[in-house]
Amino acid sequence: MSLQTMARRYASALADVALERGEAAEVQAELVQWEEMIQSTPNLLEVLRNPTVALDQKRTVLNKLIERAKPRQTTANFLKVLLQNHRLTDLGEINRKFAETLDERAGMVLATVTTARAVTEDSQHQLHAKLTGLTGQKVRVDFATDPDQCAISCRSLRRKWRDRYFLILDLRFLIGSAQPPAFTRAKCNRKSKI
Repeated sequence: MSLQTMARRYASALADVALERGEAAEVQAELVQWEEMIQSTPNLLEVLRNPTVALDQKRTVLNKLIERAKPRQTTANFLKVLLQNHRLTDLGEINRKFAETLDERAGMVLATVTTARAVTEDSQHQLHAKLTGLTGQKVRVDFATDPDQCAISCRSLRRKWRDRYFLILDLRFLIGSAQPPAFTRAKCNRKSKI
């Protein structure tokens, strides 16, 4: 089973429980903190990855960390399940799939905007409004900078791969040109590249 498939299964199960209990945002924030803590502590990461360290010893370490951090019961139980199934070191990918699952269930479309230069706040609001109008759904826009790229991908997470679409935007207006943006819609499948 691929890492993404495994992560999607854990994320979906966690979303069921967290949404039912009305604590999805809190659990998501706690798991991000746990991911950061695990990744920033090389000794802890090594203990969790090392197959020669007994599961009982790993469980003792995790229980002590949970005792000190005092996360919600849902978060603590989820971390224990991941440890039991030797998946705690995959928490980063599981967190990404959990965020996607929560967005999908909320009817949210994720758009990632990567530009050569930082986008002004006014332009961010304009782009958000335009993408909301084009998709007819709630849109969460994440902005990033990369001098080698200038594109937007907007993926409807509720649809299957063959039905996902991408919006490509000419971002010249965001980085200095006064021309209005030109949008195109392109169907994508697994082999398509942008």
